[in-house]
Amino acid sequence: MPLKKVFIGIIIIHVLVEFEMVKTKNFFKGPCIFITAALLLTASGASAKAPDAVPSQKKGVVAVYVNDKAGRHVASATGIIIDRRGVVATSCFIIPKWLEVIENTLLMKTEDGTESPLEYLISQNCNNGIALIKVRGILFPVINIASGHKPKKGEAVTVITRAPPETTVLEGRIKTTGRDGSFQTTVPITPKRDGSPVLNRKGEVIGISTFLLGKGQKQLAVIPAKNVAKEFNRYKHLIKESPPSLFDTPRVPSQVPAVAPAPRLQREGKAVDAEGYFALGSSYEKTNMIQEAVEAYKEAIRNKPDYFDAYVNLGLLYYKLGRYDEAVEAYLNAMTIRPDDKSVYNKLGAAYIILGNYSMALDTFKQSLKMDPGNPETHFNLGIAFVITGNRNGAVEEYDALKNLDRERAAKLLDLIY
Repeated sequence: MPLKKVFIGIIIIHVLVEFEMVKTKNFFKGPCIFITAALLLTASGASAKAPDAVPSQKKGVVAVYVNDKAGRHVASATGIIIDRRGVVATSCFIIPKWLEVIENTLLMKTEDGTESPLEYLISQNCNNGIALIKVRGILFPVINIASGHKPKKGEAVTVITRAPPETTVLEGRIKTTGRDGSFQTTVPITPKRDGSPVLNRKGEVIGISTFLLGKGQKQLAVIPAKNVAKEFNRYKHLIKESPPSLFDTPRVPSQVPAVAPAPRLQREGKAVDAEGYFALGSSYEKTNMIQEAVEAYKEAIRNKPDYFDAYVNLGLLYYKLGRYDEAVEAYLNAMTIRPDDKSVYNKLGAAYIILGNYSMALDTFKQSLKMDPGNPETHFNLGIAFVITGNRNGAVEEYDALKNLDRERAAKLLDLIY
């Protein structure tokens, strides 16, 4: 077996795991999306007329911001009101800014200048990069969401941003679409536009812009509206109305799980729990604060020793940091909690490959195939492991299996075999 092919096989495994990390629940469940800080897009302003519904829809677009104890502005994002009881969908990036300092406050501000303080966090895992919050009050203007809309390349869109004291409305078109419903537009996504809704020509929200930093990835950056609706449906049974008269006495209802800050960030009235640490870890990852994310996930596990998702995310971070032994340990802990969860096996096998423990890698990939015989990724990884260990016949068998599952992967494996 030529040494060159061994190195190529290991590199392919390594790259696949790095890509798989981007797709896991590190930041949200389902495919995770990044945009590089250097990515420059061109806004289009003359090709489309803003929909007539924009003026009314603007009432449901709000600013979500963090103030310090002196009332000074710390950070902000745009959000949309999705329920009249004061439920707001906004960027997850704003949450760690609120948690950083005990005295920080989180507020929502509407177009007419009305301010409503946070009552509690609703969603806790930053799924799809979106956080759901509940602010004090009722009968808020709700924005229309087209959860069943399928974005099309070239479709005209409007992006609304609330950045006090201004509301910005920009016209553009859909530039690229993804299989999961996410998309890019010709309107540049900047930190200032984080959380901004994207509207179709009917004035319906079809997505939320997210500004996520990555290294060299050119990925889609608008979360589809269906993901927001899905997140809301998961938690809507926990939402209770709060009268406006209670604005000055925010509380965390016992029936709603509270998001917790890191140990040094404990606050009166906010219980420290595993879900809070997990949300904080996800937010840290979003801004490439990897070591902080590691510590947050470890705190989540200390509070909840059987926290499967925290172990998986911790393993992925250790892998990214080159701490492969610790990645293996995290994956094994995850598998102890959910031995039938097939998602961990490929990650564990890849870590074994990098460590040179080929026999364990082979066993892990084979176990994965027993659970999911039709998984092309596992067949491909097992084929690479066979190539690296000099088992050409085994690699050919995996190639034969891949021909009917994934021709592109099959071709790549064939190149390695011969």
